[in-house]
Amino acid sequence: MEGTDKTCPECVICREKLANESMKPSKMKRHQQTMHPETVGRDRDFFIKKQHLAKANKPMDIRTAFVRAGSDAQKATESSFECALLIAKAKKPHNIGEQLIKPACIKMVEKLRGLQVAEKLKTVPLSNNTVKDIIDKMASNCELQLLEKLGKAPFAIQLDETTTVADEAVLIVYALANKKLSEDLSETLSTVVKIVNFIKDRPTNKRLFADLCEDEAHQTLLLHTEVRWLSRGWVLARFVELKEKIEKFLQTRNRALSEQVTESFWIKTAYLADIFSLYNETNKRLQGVESNILQCKEALDAFVRKLEYRVGKMERGELQQFPLLLKQSQNNPETVPVSVRRKFIRHMNTLQTEMQSRFADIDEYVSNELWVLDPFIAKVEDVEYLDCEDELTDIQADSLSKKYFQEKGFQKFWIVKGPSLAPKLTLHATTRIILPFSTTYLSETAFSALVAIKTKARNTLDVHNDFRLAVTHITPDIPSLAAGVQAQGSHE
Repeated sequence: MEGTDKTCPECVICREKLANESMKPSKMKRHQQTMHPETVGRDRDFFIKKQHLAKANKPMDIRTAFVRAGSDAQKATESSFECALLIAKAKKPHNIGEQLIKPACIKMVEKLRGLQVAEKLKTVPLSNNTVKDIIDKMASNCELQLLEKLGKAPFAIQLDETTTVADEAVLIVYALANKKLSEDLSETLSTVVKIVNFIKDRPTNKRLFADLCEDEAHQTLLLHTEVRWLSRGWVLARFVELKEKIEKFLQTRNRALSEQVTESFWIKTAYLADIFSLYNETNKRLQGVESNILQCKEALDAFVRKLEYRVGKMERGELQQFPLLLKQSQNNPETVPVSVRRKFIRHMNTLQTEMQSRFADIDEYVSNELWVLDPFIAKVEDVEYLDCEDELTDIQADSLSKKYFQEKGFQKFWIVKGPSLAPKLTLHATTRIILPFSTTYLSETAFSALVAIKTKARNTLDVHNDFRLAVTHITPDIPSLAAGVQAQGSHE
C-alpha cells in the first residue's frame, strides 16, 4: 500500500517501507517468501483486510491529525447537544447524562465495537453543569426562532393559570359530573372517590390491595395519583372491573365503606363508568395540537346524538350500549329496576340539554364558516357576506391547489396555499377558525410536563428552559450552537 509520506510503498504485513523498484512482482514475491512465509497461498481477501487494518492504524501527518482532532471534538460537542435535548424532552434530571446515559452507551459500544471506539464516547461532555448550560443555549435559540416566526404571521396565545393537580381534578370532576348528577348518583360517585382515596392514601393498604390483584397491570390503576382520571372514565371502569376484590378488601379493612358497597351501588357505578367512558371518547376527539372550533363542534354534536340514542335504548330496556352496566346486570336488563333506569334517563336528558345550551354560541359562531372545511364544494353565495366571491372562484378553478387540499387537509391548505391565492378569505379562515384555541389541550399538556419536571427532588430548579424544550415543536439549531462552543473533555 501507499506509505505514510506518500513517496514509497509499504508492506501491509510488517509495515516496512520499500523502494519503488520493490513493486516488481518477483521482488514482492521474494519479500513475502522470506519475511512472511506463513502468508504464502492466502487468498486476496486476506491481504485486502490487512491493507484496511494497516491504513486504519497508520500514523497521520500533523495537519491531518489536527483536522481529525477538531472534527472529533465538534462531533462530541454536537453529540452532547443531541443528548441534552433528549434529556430535556424526556423531562429527566440533568445528571442522568453522566450517571446513566454515558456509562450505558460506553458499555454497549465496548461490547459491539471494542474498547478503542468506546474511548471516543468518553470525550462527549455530559456533566450536570454542561447539560444545563446546553439546555439554556438551545432554549434561547428556540425562543429566537419563535420570535422570528411570530413576526411573520398572525398567531394566537393560550393562557392558563393552574395551581395543583388536585385542584384541577376537582374542577374537572365537578364541572363534568357532579354539577348535573342527581343527588343519588352524586353520592355514588362520592363513595367511589372515598374508596379510592382510602386505598391510595395509606401505604399499608396499597400493599395489601396489590396482593389481591393477580394482574400486575391492575395493581396501580386505582392508586394513580391523577384523580382527574375520574372525569375521564378510566378509574370508574377499572373500579368496576375489580368489584369482587374491592369488596373483599373493604370487608377486612373498612367496615363502614364496605356497608355502602351494595348491589344498587354497583349498578349506579357501572352506569357512571359507561357515561364517563363516553365523555372520555369525546374528549379524545377534542384534543390535539391542530384541533379547531369546527372539528370540536362536530365532536360535541356527535356526543349529543350518542346520548339521544342511548336514551332510546334505555327506555326500551336495552343495555347493549352500556357494556359495564349490562355485565353488572349479568346480561339481564330486568335486574336493573325501572325506577333506577328512569334516573339514568333523566341524567342523560339533562346532559343533552346542558350541552346544547352551553355550546349554543358555537352554532352561531360557525354557522357561516363551513366553507373553510372544504372551499372546493362551497357555493359562491357562502362567502357573499365577506365580499370574496371572486377569491372563492379562483380557488375552485385551481386544480393544483385542489390536489394539495386533498393531500394535506384544509388547515395546511389555508396556511400554505391560501395567502397567495385568496388573501382575504385566508385571513378570515385562519383568524376565525384555525388559530382560535377550541380547547385547553395545550395548557393541559404543558402543565403535565411542568409537573413531571418540577418534582420534589428538583424543587429548586429554574424550570424555564427545561420546560421550553420539553413542550416546544421548534428544533434548536444544534450545528450552529455546537460550532460556537469549545468542546471540553469529560471530568470523569
